[in-house]
Order: sequence, then structure tokens, then C-alpha cells
Amino acid sequence: MTLLAVTKGFPVEVARKAFGLGLSDLGENRVQEAERKIAAMEGGPRWHLIGHLQTNKARRAVQLFEEIHSVDSVRLAEELARRAAAEGRAPRCYIEVRTTDEATKSGAAPEEALALLARMRDLAPLRCVGLMTIGPLHGGPQGARGSFRT
Repeated sequence: MTLLAVTKGFPVEVARKAFGLGLSDLGENRVQEAERKIAAMEGGPRWHLIGHLQTNKARRAVQLFEEIHSVDSVRLAEELARRAAAEGRAPRCYIEVRTTDEATKSGAAPEEALALLARMRDLAPLRCVGLMTIGPLHGGPQGARGSFRT
């Protein structure tokens, strides 16, 4: 099991401190914010992109992150695979599944997830290793359970 410390919104000093305390995997929500931290911490933690990724930022995401948790379309997966092959990288990827009706949430619809997974199997050097979803902010534990059950 891996504990992923999310440094979104925190300065690089906090990320350095977390890494120094033994947190070897750090997550960022945005490519731009991560760029500065990754450059400042060269050779440090394993970086995970946990936020929504636009296709036009796929190249930079492949260069920066070992794991991408927000693959939500065939188009994005194909672009990531193309960029990863060109960069000689093999990021671990997660299909993001939208399990709530909240407008702020991204992800593939649950009924599209299997088709996306099937397509990703053929997109070397990407390695699809799991699913990711974000439960609702409302509904308490029952709302979260329903989301994860979906």
C-alpha cells in the first residue's frame, strides 16, 4: 500500500519536508504547479498527477509524472501513449470514473470505463493499473459508499 501525500496548494518547502519525513509519493493537481516543485526537488519523490488533465498538456504530464490518475477518455489515453513513446516513458495510469452528478467532477461515465480500459490495453507504453474516483462532498459516508460502489 502507498500513502499519497497531496501537496496541492502548499509551497515546495512543505513538499520537501514531507519527503524528508519519508513520504516518497507526492500528488499534484495541476501540471503548472507541479513543474516548479518537481524542478526544485530534483531526484526526489515519485510524482502523481491527480487532477484533470487536458490533452494539450499530455506531453508535459508524461515528462513530469510517474503516475497519472485522471485518464478520462480514449482521446487523452491515445495522446498520452503517443507522448510517452516519444519520451521513452511508461507512466502508470488510472481511469478516472465520474460516479457523481456533481458538475465539478471529471471522469469517464461508468458505462464508458470498460471500453476505455480495453482501448488502453493496446496503448503501450501506458500501463493502466486501476480506477480512480472522487466521492461526493455531500451525503456523508452513505454518499461516499454509493459512489465507490458505482
